[in-house]
Amino acid sequence: RFLMTLTVLPDGSLLAGAVRGGIFRSHDGGRRWAPSSEGLGNSQVPAIVRDAKTGLLYAGTGSGVYKSADQGRRWTASNRGLEMVLSRSLAVGADGTLYTGTGGNGLFASRDGGGVWRRINEGFADEDGLRENFIRVLATDDVGAVYAGSFGGGIFKSTDGGRRWFAVNEGLTNLSIRGLIAVRGVLYAGTGEGIFRSATRGSRWDSISEGMPDPNVQALLLAKDGTLYAGTGSGVLERPPGSPWRSVDRGMAFPAVRTILVDPMKGVFAGTETHGLFRSKDTGETWVHFNEGLESRAIRGLARDEAGVQYAATADTIYRADWGLSRWVPDAQGLNGAPRKLIAAGGRLVVATSHGLFERPMTSTAWAPVVLAGAPSIAVSALTGDPSGVVYAAAGRQMYRRRPEDPRWEPMGLQLPSGSSVELSAGHALYAWTDRAVFRASGSEGGLRWDEIGRGLPEGSAIGSLAVIGGERDLLVAATSGGVWWTADSGAEWHPSHGRLPAVPFQTIHAAETGLILAGSEEHGVFVGVDLVPR
Repeated sequence: RFLMTLTVLPDGSLLAGAVRGGIFRSHDGGRRWAPSSEGLGNSQVPAIVRDAKTGLLYAGTGSGVYKSADQGRRWTASNRGLEMVLSRSLAVGADGTLYTGTGGNGLFASRDGGGVWRRINEGFADEDGLRENFIRVLATDDVGAVYAGSFGGGIFKSTDGGRRWFAVNEGLTNLSIRGLIAVRGVLYAGTGEGIFRSATRGSRWDSISEGMPDPNVQALLLAKDGTLYAGTGSGVLERPPGSPWRSVDRGMAFPAVRTILVDPMKGVFAGTETHGLFRSKDTGETWVHFNEGLESRAIRGLARDEAGVQYAATADTIYRADWGLSRWVPDAQGLNGAPRKLIAAGGRLVVATSHGLFERPMTSTAWAPVVLAGAPSIAVSALTGDPSGVVYAAAGRQMYRRRPEDPRWEPMGLQLPSGSSVELSAGHALYAWTDRAVFRASGSEGGLRWDEIGRGLPEGSAIGSLAVIGGERDLLVAATSGGVWWTADSGAEWHPSHGRLPAVPFQTIHAAETGLILAGSEEHGVFVGVDLVPR
């Protein structure tokens, strides 16, 4: 459900207006919800307001205003004079007048609790003389003034109950109004380019957006203690009195994403550093926790075998998804040490732990240690597989390879490039990267070497991850502290990725077979992109 508005009633219950499906009610703080739309139909509900004097509830819907006298259980239409318009915003004035702003027909007022509505649009013209008909937000103050925030013409004010309106936009640098608050003579306005405050009832506005990581405001709330909350395009921000803006922990959005898995049947999985696993069934639009059964919230790896079973490596052990129980179950028979990396390739699961390398066929239930360089417990620092099923492992600076249907791990005669924390990726070629450089293996079996191919990445940026998209040739996508970059010509030229990518560090990149590219950031969750080069 895409929610458009939330209202808290005096008894603590919640009402939620959805984009379809009407209104839903919760009596237990949002854990369980039930429909509360009798008489309302399946309309969208972008606004709900309660008249504190009468106790009546009003809902703005896609087909006008509805009223409830029993705390939102049953609703009746109160539309005489509204002509079945989209009621986008609602407010109750100090004298009991009810106002509704519509999506295309301007502003209406009712002085008899929604019995009869009349249009009150005199003066609604923007700086270019165009009439503002989309009223997104409304607010009333303690002296009877009414304020209307429009879609693109700024803020309008009326001091005579809506008979005449005049613009109050001095100081505003953006006229798309998304939030409006009036309290004790002070006004707050949320816009497409930050938040503004007026201590003069709208005659002059001053920006209070300094330090906001995202000024694209979508909603605004003022708490009783004076803390201001802003819902933005990338999450919730707060500003306590006398303090700077800061991000609010909002579940998926802020934990550092370390690993991503795309499953065509079960959706997208994102493993984080400290908050465990999240799952999205709508390609990242919404996320829910999926941590039932996990004892650790530090996710080290995610994999899916050829039978479609999902596995998660935590800081403690390996788990398998049991969808019959909707939880993770331990699956670590024969495994020793703390997992560090996990992949599925060549018909096998392979995991690197603090005690060495382990593998098992996907038809087996027990892990077996792998002997590298004559020792089963040699530490493995990097692990990857290519589309043909070949698995590569790095131990120390030495490279090893296991081909499909061959139980032997063979040394490759190729040393890792020097540098700390070298990682591996594979496509048509084998790639290695550190936090400062990217390399491609080239040459023949008898004379393999590493060629540096990352010189076109932004200078000074740290590389967090490298994904390879197969095709006629490899397309490389890099997650860096300077954004997401790609190359289709073996690093001869790197290009920045475009779209709604914030200027934040990216740590993880995952390329799905469907052409989706998912980038995990340090503070802003997962971003979804599309590989447009071969498609």
